[in-house]
Amino acid sequence: MISFYLVIVIFLFILAVSDLVVGVSNDAVNFLNSAVGSKVSTWRTILIVAALGVIVGCTFSSGMMEVARKGIFHPEYFYFSEIILLFLAVMVTDIILLDTFNTFGMPTSTTVSIVFELLGAAVAFSVIKIYTDPNALGLGEYINSGKALAIISGILLSVVVAFTVGVIVQYLTRLLFSFDYEKTMKYWGGLWGGFALSAITFFMLVKGAKGVSFMDSAMKESISNNAFLIILGSFVFWAVVIQLLVWFTKVNVMKVIVLIGTFSLAMAFAGNDLVNFIGVPLAGYNSYELYMASGAEADGFLMGDLAGKVPTPTILLLLAGVVMTITLWTSKKARTVVKTSLDLGRQYEGSERFASYAVSRSLVRNFAKMANGVNNMLPSRFKSGVKNRFDERPFLTMQAQFSPDDAPSFDMIRAASTLVVASILISIGTSLKLPLSTTYVTFMTFMGTSLADGAWGRESAVYRVSGVLSVIGGWFFTAFSAFTVAFIIANIFHFGGNIAILAVLAVVAYLIYRTHKYHSTRIEEQLEFEKSLRAGGLTKEKVLKISSDTLQRYLGSYIEIIDETIDGLANEDLVQLNKTNTKFKSVYLKSARLQSIANNYLDQIDDDEMDVAHLLILAQDYIHEMANGVRNIIKPSLNHVDNNHKPLLDAQIGELRTLQSALKARLQATIKTYDSEDEDFAKEVLLDMDAYVNLLRDTRKKQIKRIKKHEIGTRNSLLFLNHLGEFRNVGWFASRLVRVYQDLILLPDEGTVPTNDVPEDVDIDTTDAGTTGVDDKPTT
Repeated sequence: MISFYLVIVIFLFILAVSDLVVGVSNDAVNFLNSAVGSKVSTWRTILIVAALGVIVGCTFSSGMMEVARKGIFHPEYFYFSEIILLFLAVMVTDIILLDTFNTFGMPTSTTVSIVFELLGAAVAFSVIKIYTDPNALGLGEYINSGKALAIISGILLSVVVAFTVGVIVQYLTRLLFSFDYEKTMKYWGGLWGGFALSAITFFMLVKGAKGVSFMDSAMKESISNNAFLIILGSFVFWAVVIQLLVWFTKVNVMKVIVLIGTFSLAMAFAGNDLVNFIGVPLAGYNSYELYMASGAEADGFLMGDLAGKVPTPTILLLLAGVVMTITLWTSKKARTVVKTSLDLGRQYEGSERFASYAVSRSLVRNFAKMANGVNNMLPSRFKSGVKNRFDERPFLTMQAQFSPDDAPSFDMIRAASTLVVASILISIGTSLKLPLSTTYVTFMTFMGTSLADGAWGRESAVYRVSGVLSVIGGWFFTAFSAFTVAFIIANIFHFGGNIAILAVLAVVAYLIYRTHKYHSTRIEEQLEFEKSLRAGGLTKEKVLKISSDTLQRYLGSYIEIIDETIDGLANEDLVQLNKTNTKFKSVYLKSARLQSIANNYLDQIDDDEMDVAHLLILAQDYIHEMANGVRNIIKPSLNHVDNNHKPLLDAQIGELRTLQSALKARLQATIKTYDSEDEDFAKEVLLDMDAYVNLLRDTRKKQIKRIKKHEIGTRNSLLFLNHLGEFRNVGWFASRLVRVYQDLILLPDEGTVPTNDVPEDVDIDTTDAGTTGVDDKPTT
């Protein structure tokens, strides 16, 4: 059995490497979002600064850790055979949980996850002991539930305090500097810079270096007792240095402040949160050493010696630092998590990741009413002055000079404010021994500064609030899921034995592989359209190539999805319809993003190529409208079969297949039109719309005859007529794609074109001389 436990210890360290990778990928948002969002420097430079902070943090850390994880459970009441499986369950759960959050780009707390995993696994083994051992103690003797409650209170405290302080500090800072801060910097730069860097300096001393091996307890106590003098001295020093730099050099002091703040947060992360990733494997290794030295049986050796503090070898800390640094440079998931945070705090509007919820809409509406009420009571002169200070035009003008990929999400004033507030709050929390999470503090501070800066305008507020609520909900879900999954896996390990352990480890490896593959595929698909737009200028030839490739990809997907839907409807195959619906959801979401992405790149098109810009926008819009039509075919079909309604008649299925063949031909002809650039072929495609419309009309007449003869029921009739309408809409938008291509590219100077592609129930709009004479949307 000794070799068996040694294998488990080896697995623990293998899992530790994986945990470092997934943990850093999630926690990187804590110290990267301010620097990356403000484009303070290149991505490479920011990563170098962060990597140096990580390495220094690992080197400075003495590695003194509480193996029992701050009293979550009492190891002296657990046997070695139990505690080694407890640690294995914790590591497996942690990797699954963090990797899942990283895959979907959701920031969470590694501290909360590890604490509640330990709690869940410990409760599992405690319950097992209580029900199998007549001499067992009560659950309260094994578990310290007060710590879990302290963590939950820490979440709430972090959310409220960090968000509130972030709003207040950023509001006052923006009043002082405005968005045109370069003019104001020469007057207030020294004082504000001194305040910012003194706060960051004290943060590095209190939080980042609290575990430094060369700093004895007397020196740490001296720092604590002389906090005010340290802050005052560093304030005077930095204020003088910053003011001199502003007056006599061209150094951008805001860049200096942001980069130093990034370094300090990275250092604190590595020096203090490292035990979240290697603490449990090290505890398992120490347990194994104690067990081997005892000579006792695994089922009879209590782990009382594990309750103390155990030093971590420096070489392990350095190796962990190297793994973390490599992960920073290579992890795509880290960039995904950072992007989530930046999307919620960017100064400008754009494609929003989160949908609006009823709760977010209610919050925004009520706060808007309250804000208007307060605003009405303020003097007009004061309101005018505040409005001028919060005028975003200088920032937006500066931002317009960059390409969409290089443009900053916000300015360096907000980046510095976020770092300063986070540093101060974490320093205070550390000094008072409050259970604050660096993730919660930095994220909520960033959200607070975003709100104060006016980033959450009327066009984006509900989506940003929904995003923040989703992230906060994810934090509580982290605690719940960590506890639950660890509890379940611990039971599986205990009752399933060696086979269960190997099976779970194999499943974990497979899950990590699948999530990695899924994430890579999802990111590539999301960025595919943007990559095609971002490379070089948008010439006419390039836009035509992009449009052709986009049509090939999406219209091909629509053909395949409608085919599968009709097959599932004909066979009443609910499984196939659900699979098709799931597949379509990703296609639909991507089609919805096309136009907003295209809008971001219109500045790259020359003014004399406006027809090309028009084509780019209309093509993406029509592709998404066609997706709406396909969705309205899938969902009713799925609901019809799911509700166990009577199937369609064989004749109806045959008619739908005939229509699908005709629609497929139209979609393929549309793709060919963009590939061939043949004017005659485009005219032929438009003329063929008459045959398609006649086929729809004949099919509808057949359905009406069936209704009059009472051959079918109401549900059947509603579903079939719905499909006819959506087949018409999809075919009509395919014709619109050909029509705009003909109008804007093939015949740009020939004025109005024929309108024979219009279905019989689509209105003609002759009032808008700027269109081709056809209403852009078919009526249903």
